[in-house]
Amino acid sequence: MAYSIDLREKALNCYKQSNNASKVAKTYGISRNTLYLWIKLEEQTGSLKHQVKGQNATKLDTQALKQYIEQNPDAYLYERAEIFEPVFTKMIKYLYD
Repeated sequence: MAYSIDLREKALNCYKQSNNASKVAKTYGISRNTLYLWIKLEEQTGSLKHQVKGQNATKLDTQALKQYIEQNPDAYLYERAEIFEPVFTKMIKYLYD
């Protein structure tokens, strides 16, 4: 779970006043690395808002995959990957598990 904006602002303000990352980290119960990430985030974006990374994974349609394999038993893996590109890694796992 992400830290609140309020906590981020307080920790960052404290750091700006004291310039002592270890003390601030201990006071607010965060790691120095977290504090440094917040400093960098504010410098780059001007905000301390939590940055959401990545996207939700797309679910593999196993029925479609089975049907494709039945209809194209000699298809190479890269050909299957072109058809099921959004879920390529899941397809590999499904085929070999």
